[in-house]
Amino acid sequence: MIKSKILLSTLLVIFLANLTAAATLSGKVYDDSLTKIDNAIVEINTLPIQRAITESGQYTFQVQPGNYTITAKYNDLFAAEIVSIANEGTYRIDLILFPSLEDELADISNISIGAIFEDEPKIRYEFLYITIIILFIIIIYLLIKKKKKIEKKTKKSIEELKQFTKSDATPDKIIAFIKKEGGRTTQKAIRKEFPLSEAKISLMIAELENAGKIRKIKKGRANIVILNEI
Repeated sequence: MIKSKILLSTLLVIFLANLTAAATLSGKVYDDSLTKIDNAIVEINTLPIQRAITESGQYTFQVQPGNYTITAKYNDLFAAEIVSIANEGTYRIDLILFPSLEDELADISNISIGAIFEDEPKIRYEFLYITIIILFIIIIYLLIKKKKKIEKKTKKSIEELKQFTKSDATPDKIIAFIKKEGGRTTQKAIRKEFPLSEAKISLMIAELENAGKIRKIKKGRANIVILNEI
């Protein structure tokens, strides 16, 4: 009888010692945007299994030293962590829930291949429309640029014609200018005297040269125009 009491007392002491050695495991449960989740079910595989429902995202368990798996679930969100409890004390494990992989695989399996390629013709047509619009814009731009170039050239020709009319330049006046310069001058000086384009001046000098009234000598980069004696 005494031995039985001693054995019972020993077992009671061991049991109380184990209770004293229990650790506190706590933490908070969040979703993938780090918002605390209420009413999530948290479970740890102790013997027996312990479950808790979060309040303000918080859960708490009393566990013995050992290795455990703690899981949390809320609707289609899920998380699992392996926890090692070395000795008594306080441990904190926060859990972040993500969509279950099984649910994502199920969603992918529900997508038909036909649905993937269903919009392909629409995409091709949209690309074709965009290409046509871009080509149209490029053509309009080139036409406007060409029109401006023609207008600029026409304006320049009109201005040259006005200058020619205003200056009333004639071969005889060019001859008179060369005489005034002592029978010798440069093509640059003639162009300065008669505000015409270089092409017009060159043409008139060529006509006078062909008529034998002047001769042109190249000296460096300048053209010397000499009046022939008649």
